[in-house]
Amino acid sequence: MIVKMCKPNFEPPIVAGIKIHTIRPPAKRPILPGMELSLRVWTGKAYRSPQREILRTVVTEVEGIRIHRDGVEFSPGTLRVFWCCESNRKRRPRLEQLARNDGFQSWEEMRAWFENEHGLAEPFEGSLISWKPPTA
Repeated sequence: MIVKMCKPNFEPPIVAGIKIHTIRPPAKRPILPGMELSLRVWTGKAYRSPQREILRTVVTEVEGIRIHRDGVEFSPGTLRVFWCCESNRKRRPRLEQLARNDGFQSWEEMRAWFENEHGLAEPFEGSLISWKPPTA
């Protein structure tokens, strides 16, 4: 089983089935579709309090992702490149959907979060890990 810690603000969208993936830096051990995934939050101070599981599920897909200030690109070989620049506004709905699926209200909120957490002077490179949403 793979354990991934989540920020507390992401718990409601995970439980509601709105957040259906997470974007993480590269893992030391490969994460593969079919693996069991436990999403957890700290009950208090990180590393000094117990963890609480918020969802146990199964990984459905893992893709390489690169996040830039003005867009997103996926693993080489895929045709999915979502840029949001003045010359290509038709890609904007795809960026907005990606952001909502990751628990954000908008692409701007997601970009600001990644800028704050990881910096985007250089593109953030990692994995987009999708899972089966909770059943009602």
